[in-house]
Amino acid sequence: MAISSEISRLGRDSTLEYALSNLSLEEEVGVKRKQKEEEGKREEVVQKDYSREGSIAYSDGPSGGVWRVMGLGPNKIVSASYDHLGKLLTTKQTAEGADFENIKLLAGHKREVLSLAKLTDQVFLTGSSDGSICIWNNDGDLVGGFKDRYVTGFYSMAVLDENTIATGSCHRPKKHHGDWDHVIKIWDISKKIFLFSLKGHAGGISGLVNLGSNLIASSSGDSTVRVWSTEIRKAVSIFKGHSGYVYALAKLGVEHILSAGIDRTIKMVDVSTNQQVGALEHREGLAHASTIYDLNTLGSNVVVSGSRDGYVKIWDCRTLRCTKNLDASDGFVYGVNFSTDGRVIAGTSGKTSRSEGKKEKSKKLKDNAHVVIWDFRSI
Repeated sequence: MAISSEISRLGRDSTLEYALSNLSLEEEVGVKRKQKEEEGKREEVVQKDYSREGSIAYSDGPSGGVWRVMGLGPNKIVSASYDHLGKLLTTKQTAEGADFENIKLLAGHKREVLSLAKLTDQVFLTGSSDGSICIWNNDGDLVGGFKDRYVTGFYSMAVLDENTIATGSCHRPKKHHGDWDHVIKIWDISKKIFLFSLKGHAGGISGLVNLGSNLIASSSGDSTVRVWSTEIRKAVSIFKGHSGYVYALAKLGVEHILSAGIDRTIKMVDVSTNQQVGALEHREGLAHASTIYDLNTLGSNVVVSGSRDGYVKIWDCRTLRCTKNLDASDGFVYGVNFSTDGRVIAGTSGKTSRSEGKKEKSKKLKDNAHVVIWDFRSI
């Protein structure tokens, strides 16, 4: 039974169904069974050296899941959730770990909030499956926004400069009877107008990254990563090194990009040559056991990844090895990021087993949505 069917029964919208349509529950159960056998052999080492629990700074209750997280400044985090809300969290450190002092609900969308981006030091953006983008200041006040005339949803987003953004979707446009919309759109956000589109992907646009020098990179459900020139409005390279849906994309330094997805391997690609120069994968039993949903970087050497296996991993790009394995409190990890004050943030959603009934599945998916924090300086 496809995991997209489970999501559909719980009332999730077509974005998530489409994005997860390649995942087979039977395959995941098989992977978990194999993982448990391997863990039995290395249990002592893992528990001693790698497994670190984070502090649940905020539980999202019946939201259905936290899709993206982003640090805005010291002790400020914004999250994007399936309950149609963004949330601005002000955190504090306690003896037990991180906790939140205040939460402000960012009510501006009518459907799931799927993407986040920082426009300036004082302004950030949220994108939704309802085809709208909201503009907020760092205090959580709505200061602007616009809506796409064709409701395709904003599944991914990247800031090109203070006036220009790129968005990607994986929706079928409303009242549209042709193919799915797999288009990257470029917008003038100051004038709230559409500028042009970049076409070529055959799957949903899951990630966008600004590479500078009029170049942007995109990851997609068509198993490719493409680099585009916004000057000539065409793809200048296509990386085909993945074997399935590429969910995650990140920039590493000025020369490399990282991508990951259903094949569970993080690929490092040289932008100038379009060649793979490294891979963060299975080493000493520390690979992800399931789909990698998100990646982010700290400086030019440190990478954080979040996976459907419920773990957040820290990688050293110099050695291509996993250095920390962080337990995200028994939930799928959809979003990971670094805060501005040196902490690792994760957004999660509940996970289930095949043996559970429909009601139990629904309850777990709704109750296990968290924002989890680790102090990167101490782990």
